[in-house]
This record gives sequence, structure tokens and C-alpha cells, in this order.
Amino acid sequence: MRKHVDFLGLLFILYSLLGLVGAFAIFAFFTGFGVLNGDIENLTGLAVFGAVVAAMFVIVALPGIITGLGLRAHKNWARYIAMILGVINILNFPFGTLLGAYTLYVLLHFDTPKVFRRRPARRSGHRRRASA
Repeated sequence: MRKHVDFLGLLFILYSLLGLVGAFAIFAFFTGFGVLNGDIENLTGLAVFGAVVAAMFVIVALPGIITGLGLRAHKNWARYIAMILGVINILNFPFGTLLGAYTLYVLLHFDTPKVFRRRPARRSGHRRRASA
């Protein structure tokens, strides 16, 4: 399941990066439309509208990127957030639905909690001898 969790983290990052690309495209579209219109009031209004919509896309995308990085690092908190985001993503047909279903399949599998268990920290250097 470790490979599935790593792949799921990558999918979360890529899916969220698509949201960031969409945010940039929306901002560029509205600002460009305002520039082509030539009216300074329209330019300002469209640029502000584009910036607000783009900011909403960024706010929605950031948890996915952070969660994807957490999954790739096998952080237990990322597992719970990913399940919540997976359920929400099911509503985003078709790609979000696929991501959400795969998220629930991977994270609810009975072997998955083993991936997120903490390993004891390795000590570097030599072992100390107990003095008698």
C-alpha cells in the first residue's frame, strides 16, 4: 500500500496544480479582456473580478498540495485530511470523482494504517556503553 499512498499524494499535488493553472488562466482571461476593451474602469473591474476568482481557486488548491506532500511523507494528519478532501472531490465529476474514489479505496484499506505508523528514530554514531 506504500506505493498507492505515494501515488495518491502525487495525484493530489497534480490535481491541485491544475487548479492553480486554472486560477492563472481565469486571471489572465479577465485582465486581457479588460485590456482589449480599452476602458480603464472595465479593466479595473475585470481585473479585480479575475483576481478574486483566481484567489478562490488558489485557496481551494492549497490544501490539496499540502495534503499531497503530507501523504508522500507518510504523515498521519494527511491521511485524515485526504479522506475529507476525497469525499468533497467526489462531487467534481469526472476527475474529482475518480480521485475521490481512489482516495477512499487507498486510505480505507486495512493495510494502509501500517504505512503511517511512526518508525523509531535511528540514532547516528556509536552506541553508548553503560558504565559499571
